[in-house]
Amino acid sequence: MQKRGLTHHNKLGTIMANLMSRISEHCRHFAHLAWPNSAVLRAVRLLLILAVLSGTLFERIGTMKGSAYLWGIACLGIALGSGIRLLSHTDPHREGPDGPTTTLPEMNALPSVRPPLSSPSMDDILAADGLAQEVLIRRFLLVASVDDALTLLERAARFDYTQRKRIVSRAIDLDPQRVFETLTRASTREWRLDALLNWARKDPKAALAAAVDHTMNVEAVLLTIAKTHPDKARALAASLDESILTPKLREHLEDQLETQWALEHREEALQHLATLTNPLERKSLLSTILQSWAKEDPLAALAWADAQEGMDLDRLHVLGFIIPELAKSDPSKALDTLTSVPKGFKRGLLESQVLASMATNQPEAALALAAKQPKGAYRDYLLNEIAPKLDLESSEFLDLLDDWGVNWRRPTAFALRKISLRSRGWGSTESSSENQLATRVHNAFLELAQEDPRQALRRAVAMTSHNHEITHSIFKTWVTQDPREAAEWVTAMPNSTTAQSFKESVFGQWSQTDPARAAAFLHESAGWQSEGSAELYRSIAASWARQDPEGLLAWSTSLPAEHRDQVLGISLTATASQDPIIALEHVTSVEDPAQRSVLEASIGKQWGERDPAAALPWMDVHANASTALHAVIKDTAKAWVLSDPQQASQWISQLPSGRSRDHAVAGMVHALVSGLNPINEFEAATQWARTIDDPAMREEWMALIAQRQQTADE
Repeated sequence: MQKRGLTHHNKLGTIMANLMSRISEHCRHFAHLAWPNSAVLRAVRLLLILAVLSGTLFERIGTMKGSAYLWGIACLGIALGSGIRLLSHTDPHREGPDGPTTTLPEMNALPSVRPPLSSPSMDDILAADGLAQEVLIRRFLLVASVDDALTLLERAARFDYTQRKRIVSRAIDLDPQRVFETLTRASTREWRLDALLNWARKDPKAALAAAVDHTMNVEAVLLTIAKTHPDKARALAASLDESILTPKLREHLEDQLETQWALEHREEALQHLATLTNPLERKSLLSTILQSWAKEDPLAALAWADAQEGMDLDRLHVLGFIIPELAKSDPSKALDTLTSVPKGFKRGLLESQVLASMATNQPEAALALAAKQPKGAYRDYLLNEIAPKLDLESSEFLDLLDDWGVNWRRPTAFALRKISLRSRGWGSTESSSENQLATRVHNAFLELAQEDPRQALRRAVAMTSHNHEITHSIFKTWVTQDPREAAEWVTAMPNSTTAQSFKESVFGQWSQTDPARAAAFLHESAGWQSEGSAELYRSIAASWARQDPEGLLAWSTSLPAEHRDQVLGISLTATASQDPIIALEHVTSVEDPAQRSVLEASIGKQWGERDPAAALPWMDVHANASTALHAVIKDTAKAWVLSDPQQASQWISQLPSGRSRDHAVAGMVHALVSGLNPINEFEAATQWARTIDDPAMREEWMALIAQRQQTADE
């Protein structure tokens, strides 16, 4: 028994010693992070000493026996208690090495003070980019003056709009008048107006005078003053000239003042409402009152509306403000309330908003209520609102959509009417869930494609009338799992526009990961004579050329002779966009002379557009064997002259006489008189044209020069 007790003591001592050792390490870490010369650091130092001492005591206690063990525990308790009292009652007047010490209660009572962050320099901000730049700007603006912010704005021409807007907003908060007076360029008009409106909230009279002097938006300033200083708005408006305070502006001002009064004095506004006889005025004031009241307390607003039996109120209009807010807290009561109004479009709209709110917490109940509605646009719309919130498996969710037969890809007629009403400020302002439903449907098909891509495709085709975005996503998933199976499925389909689009999706995806196998499968299964095969191979070749142009051309040249030229032509064109030199080296593999000549010209043109200085010497060497290159030489020479006239003219002048030189000179002449040349050099063009050996070509270009010169003189 004694041995087991000692073992228990030893284990306890070891455990507690290890625990206190860990506490010591954490305290050391915290002490390292604490700020120098702070009360927090002194407290951490004391805790660190206690933790070390306590760990030592636990090690000693673990070796004690009998009553000595109990005495050790008691001593440890006394030590810890003394330490706590020491932390709690350190003499506040005792001077320490870092100055007067602070008691723990005093330290806790003091606010947490962080050392001031050093403000980054403007050069540091300008040198940074992305998230790092945003962080530096935020730090800079924390301590920046309005002058600092405006100086940074002047140097922030390359910043994106969001960062410049952040700088301006901070400057406006600091001194809107200064910002208004500083930003004078037309490009800053939006920010200048923001500064003016902010200024109007602080100094209405001065801001309004500035708006008049600078012909800024006086109406916006007056309406802002009406919101923040309604007692001053009328007097300031009365001081304006009649040419500024137009009857329309006066009417807008009175409307805004009435709105502010109704918001701030609801009871008086309700009493005034009862005295109005004009239906439009009464409806306008009631709308103003209910917009805020329904959000604050929809039940109180509803109780008031129910009590107004003698007042001729449009109940549906009133409920349009109350029901959407009430539905958030008590959808059942909201539905019960709607039974008191006749059925119709507006009631249906409010019911749909209630069901949408109910679907968040009670989706099955909302769905059951929606299912009782007759088929039509309203029932379709309800599903659009409720379905995204249902917690169903993908197949169950798609089954539900099948049962309802809703075309979720476009807004229903009901939804479009609802949008029209919302634009007039009636009913909930929350956005429709139709985009959410489309996303939910898309995700359901992707989840189903992971399990059974064939079923997912069949359902997608039957349900969405070949929604290309969804089918493309399904094929992408399928190709990732088993590209050959997906390709077999699409190539077995009868030829049609839909089948071709499916094939393009599959082979396009497959070629991104394994273009060689995609090309081989297409050649073996579909052949090159089948409809659409050439288009599919162009897609494969484009991906293959980006990954391995040599491999693409090697495979193409290994094909049987009856298909080689056709496939090789596509491969060479695709390769030319990546590496024209490799493409030109393999163009001799094309057996048909006419096709080979066309390919040389096409590849040479691509190369000439990208790098005329490198392409033109190659064309000169091969021009005698391919007359199709002559026209390309002219266009390439023109491009080279426009980009680097000195080097181009020097190279052309060294060419030996012949057809290649004539076409190169023609390109030179064309560039000199081209509209792309900022200075038409007719004299130099004439001198170059005279060096063309071919008489017919020389006369042709001399005539063009004369024509261009005459047009320029006119």
